[in-house]
Amino acid sequence: MVDRIPSVPLVVHDPYFSIWSPADHLNDRETESWNGKQMPIRAVLRIAGQTYSVIGENRGVEKLPQVDLSIQPTETIATFQNAQVTLTLTFAQHFDLADLEAVSEPVTYFRAALASADGKAHDAELQLTFDSAITYESLNDNRLIASSFELAHSTAVMLGKARQAPLNQSGDLINIDWGYLYLAASNESQTTVSAVSEWNDYALKASMNLSTYDNGSCDLLIAYDDVASINYFGHTLNAYWKKQYPSLLDLLDVRSQQIDPILAHCAQLNESINKQASTVGGDDYRLICATAYRQSIAAHKLVEDENGELLFLSKECNSNGCIATVDVSYPSTPLYLAFNPQLVEGMLRPIFRFASLPVWPFAFAPHDAGRYPYATGQVYGMKQQRGRDDGTWIIDRDTIPPYYTYPASSDLYEEKFQMPVEECGDMIIMSCAADALLKDGFVRAHKDQLIAWSDFLIRNGQDPENQLCTDDFAGHLAHNVNLSLKAIVALGALGKALLDINEDDAKRLTLAAQEMAAIWEKTAANDTDTRLAFDQADSWSLKYNLVWDEVLHLNLFTPEVKEKELARYAKEANDYGTPLDPRAEYTKADWLMWVGALAENRKGLAVFTTPLAKFLHDTPDRVPFSDWYHTTDGHFVAFKNRTVIGGTFMPLLKSLHKFRG
Repeated sequence: MVDRIPSVPLVVHDPYFSIWSPADHLNDRETESWNGKQMPIRAVLRIAGQTYSVIGENRGVEKLPQVDLSIQPTETIATFQNAQVTLTLTFAQHFDLADLEAVSEPVTYFRAALASADGKAHDAELQLTFDSAITYESLNDNRLIASSFELAHSTAVMLGKARQAPLNQSGDLINIDWGYLYLAASNESQTTVSAVSEWNDYALKASMNLSTYDNGSCDLLIAYDDVASINYFGHTLNAYWKKQYPSLLDLLDVRSQQIDPILAHCAQLNESINKQASTVGGDDYRLICATAYRQSIAAHKLVEDENGELLFLSKECNSNGCIATVDVSYPSTPLYLAFNPQLVEGMLRPIFRFASLPVWPFAFAPHDAGRYPYATGQVYGMKQQRGRDDGTWIIDRDTIPPYYTYPASSDLYEEKFQMPVEECGDMIIMSCAADALLKDGFVRAHKDQLIAWSDFLIRNGQDPENQLCTDDFAGHLAHNVNLSLKAIVALGALGKALLDINEDDAKRLTLAAQEMAAIWEKTAANDTDTRLAFDQADSWSLKYNLVWDEVLHLNLFTPEVKEKELARYAKEANDYGTPLDPRAEYTKADWLMWVGALAENRKGLAVFTTPLAKFLHDTPDRVPFSDWYHTTDGHFVAFKNRTVIGGTFMPLLKSLHKFRG
């Protein structure tokens, strides 16, 4: 039986290029970009004189029944069957977070396997067609070009716009408008690839000759070269994989000979992650982690800056397209702290860099470093975007000016629309968590800035003024209890991190955190739990920031705080989870798993995993895993395909006990 979950990832490479099947059955609808633009991949199976539709809309063609769908951390596996044969299609991304080269490579490994269903021998041909729409956002008067290559070990074909303009746009809900799509197959395989012209248009095709004689399979490599990846403070950066390979053709030729071990390693990764997740939270939690894994990773770009330092840059998909957004990195970090904390440091470096520049006028941390793929200065909360028409209005597809070069007198940002306590707390917590695991001097290198932000939190974090937090869709809120909680755990985290660096500051910040925590417990308390805002009696909210007190072993809050919070969350739960707070019935999937991590056992965690897994099964919106959805009917509100879904790994991170000692 086909498991009913949100859109299925098929080809997933980076924030600008991903293709999903928006239905449970791959042959129900056309494949799409994560933002809904049709990017058709179509496949048909020809057997015994009959043609069957397998992927996409092949009008007038009978569908080969899909009988199973398996979502694994690194693979989507679909199974089709009729009375004659069983066809299994595997789409795999070699997303081993411990291997930066593997994470960076823009290659999807596709395998088709045919087996007999009736005990007889059968031959068949699987033909795939990749539409040219995959290679552009807007063709206008441009032309397409296609090329074929005979390599040492493989054959490859390429398709893209004739006039390339890398990094020619930025924004949200848009697709890549530059680069080239590739198909490649080993010379030893039964797969052939070609570029064909159809109705004055090009398409790439792959033909796989399958046989049940030996339960044989055929393989295909699907790849996308974005040519140039990021404008980073005026430096054009290439994808990380280009350090080792001069071209995508070189990479594909090597990988065409390594498909078996790569797919075997993907299976090992699946088994390891599934086992860890199941041990923590059973099959519901396994499904949540498996569905989140590739989505979170693929909405980042891995590069190195001009000095060779690692950058792991997120795109704030389905929100505003910002790059390296602090309060988007923050919820995503459990996945990366669990499997490779280097990537967390790669998230933080752009913010430290921008915060040190004259154009940033505030004592608190920035919100972002630009708009993807331009890391050239914060774009959130700008005065120009709030109605001052001075010619610098930025809309979708506009590129971003070099704000990093602007003088201190530029007055670009509206303080009202910043997130002062949020971003300071996030930067401190992420820096301390990564440094605690890597012990690589990251906090020492940035201690002056971190201490300055911690001093801001001491002055402003006990009872925050009216301001935004990461849940900015809920609007401004004064006296935010959860925001105060974030400030306190950030101070405790930095105090602990500074013990071997600056003992005086370590003691000062630790004492401040302890004193503020004691005040917080008194002023935040209701009869049963804690409030949404200090001045709102009988209110409540998900205190997801509390989890760091346990994960980092800070011991700032009494155990009763957690116990009362969990009891309230269970009481307020709807069919698809507990709302963020009483102001609305929507919730955030990442924060559900953060508060779920407070539970002491699988039964307590199930209060949160069971409704979230139910949402994945029941939601009527077949979009990439949404982190913001309604707890009453399972409809997503707005967000999809975002990195923050990596936050679902918080219970797994806690179970690893990485921060003990």
